[in-house]
Amino acid sequence: MMNVLCVSDYFLPGFKGGGPITTLANMRKQIASEVALSIFTRDRDIGASEPYPHIETNCWMETPDGAVFYATPDAFGPSGLRMALEKRPAHLLYLNSFFSPRSSILPQLLRSWIAPDLPILIAPRGEFSSGALSVKAAKKRIFIWFARMFGLYRVVHWHASTDLESRDILRQFPGSELRIHIAPDPVVADSLREFPSGIGKQANKLNAIFISRISPIKNLDRLLELLSDVHAIVDLDIFGPIEDKYYWQKCETIVSSRPCKMFETRMISGVLHV
Repeated sequence: MMNVLCVSDYFLPGFKGGGPITTLANMRKQIASEVALSIFTRDRDIGASEPYPHIETNCWMETPDGAVFYATPDAFGPSGLRMALEKRPAHLLYLNSFFSPRSSILPQLLRSWIAPDLPILIAPRGEFSSGALSVKAAKKRIFIWFARMFGLYRVVHWHASTDLESRDILRQFPGSELRIHIAPDPVVADSLREFPSGIGKQANKLNAIFISRISPIKNLDRLLELLSDVHAIVDLDIFGPIEDKYYWQKCETIVSSRPCKMFETRMISGVLHV
């Protein structure tokens, strides 16, 4: 069986990291018969000051679906990753981000110290899309230029979830087409749920739900601006953790500028409902 160590900023039981957490959990289930996918991750969710309850930190912990190494804040990085690999060797290092400093950039830059002979597979998770690159654009462009100039990623392999993402990767790293592998994000049967049939439609009223992290890349502000031009009653529910509080303040400003007060906000168990 092939042993793969995946480095991810967040994993179960966390949920505020969004889709990548579910993708990794589903991936482990689907490939379990052929690949042992171990996870090196933080010991807490986004914005949390305390670790998850009932976990062991800075060591490999066996779970029903595989091993997880929950690293404390000071251990989540190259030193902790090296320690994790010493205790549980792997055939492949799978980085679940491109721009994350601790879970991708530093492990890649220090690969000769962490595990010099270990091949690396990187999943950008949409970070090369035009929308994602427009956030903190200058820093990202400079790093990509630096990486290309010095050939930092000339031997890594890439995991794209779609043909579109494959083209996005190739645009940033020309000549890497033979090292791009396309595999759709997995969905497992037990993750599907039946939902009640739609409610009756009321004339001149739109009922909508926005489910996502509150972050510039998710474009909530643009949605609110578009809804401001709708000449009808709009009932919008927003569910998601506030990842960027300054961005959320911008969204609140858009809401408050509407001609009538249509939204009320409250926090329920870390989930925002507007």
